[in-house]
Amino acid sequence: MKEDRFRYSKFGLVNALLSLIPIFPTWTVFPGVLYGIAVGEIIDNCEFGYSFTLWTCMGLAVFLLFRYFKRYEHDNRNTTVRRLKKNFRLFSLMIYTLLNTAILIVFVGPNLACYGDGQTLLAVIYSGPLASIGLILLGVAVDVKIKISAANSSQNHEDGS
Repeated sequence: MKEDRFRYSKFGLVNALLSLIPIFPTWTVFPGVLYGIAVGEIIDNCEFGYSFTLWTCMGLAVFLLFRYFKRYEHDNRNTTVRRLKKNFRLFSLMIYTLLNTAILIVFVGPNLACYGDGQTLLAVIYSGPLASIGLILLGVAVDVKIKISAANSSQNHEDGS
């Protein structure tokens, strides 16, 4: 099982490289931007809409990470590598979308997001690679979590014997 030691780190790296394809940073920002516009229209305050979107993205990302780590207390040995890769890729896409939107709003700021200029497109170009780094860190974190869980599990078995 030596080749599986850094399984999720490898998945995260591949996902990060795929996310550098220029279409991903652009398209993954749209849901958050549309959400920010909708909240801003409902409240009749554009800047609040984007601030609320920023906090929503960060809150959802934290919630999804806790849920994912809680669900994966240990590496599921009964699941095929192909299935693990698919599940992790979908999870990474959700996290990437939330991170990319949050990073964009932080770079641009709610005021400039509402009244935009040419820097908004530049911020999209910068936010994508930073969100990709988040995917690599996510893969490493899952590997560390699995290693810690495995060590705790083996220690519990030794203590119980």
